[in-house]
Amino acid sequence: MKLEPVLISIVIPAWKELEIQGLVNRYTSLQNVEVIVVLGEDDNVTPLPSGCVVIRGERGRAFQMNCGAKKSRGQIILFLHADTYVLPESFDSVRKSMEDRQHSIGCYSLELKPANFWIWLVSKVANMRTKVFKLPYGDQAIFLRKCDFVKIGGYNNEPILEDVLLVKAAKQIGRLVILQHLATSSSRRWYKEGMYFTTLRNWGTMIAFVLGVSPHTLAKLFKR
Repeated sequence: MKLEPVLISIVIPAWKELEIQGLVNRYTSLQNVEVIVVLGEDDNVTPLPSGCVVIRGERGRAFQMNCGAKKSRGQIILFLHADTYVLPESFDSVRKSMEDRQHSIGCYSLELKPANFWIWLVSKVANMRTKVFKLPYGDQAIFLRKCDFVKIGGYNNEPILEDVLLVKAAKQIGRLVILQHLATSSSRRWYKEGMYFTTLRNWGTMIAFVLGVSPHTLAKLFKR
């Protein structure tokens, strides 16, 4: 007898995201997929999406994702930024990768859009960094088993780099798997804040973190 596919809970933290319904609509009709949108408690801009679970939590991506994870019913949790999407057909690969107990956490390969040459290059470097250092960022649609998420204590309630800290904790109990499927994330920040400035700020944040600077200090130094 064929077994029912494992339930995946997609947790989407949102803050003033006007296009949230379009993202939610990509997944709400799928079988064995649960969509949870977590709004910051003082967010009165994001329209309440339909067809999914909507909850409110303390503002802050780490707080919101922990809140969504707590309410999730899936054996696998996939954390998806509100300006990022993945193709539904990739979920079978997510399930298959998590069948291997040596894998404790996974991510997608990154694609930034809309793209010019610089944005294309940023995506390539990000994917190279992920392969070499095994430290993806949150815009790469990080996923893991709920039991392992609970085991490592969830996201640290840090203002930035909560995704990197989660991956580092998960790698203490298993390996990172990198899917060839793409997480297509918005490059709007680069266009709004400047191509070179945004890139250098991101690199500077990571370098300082590796050198031991705390996320709270980094959040003040590299305030967005």
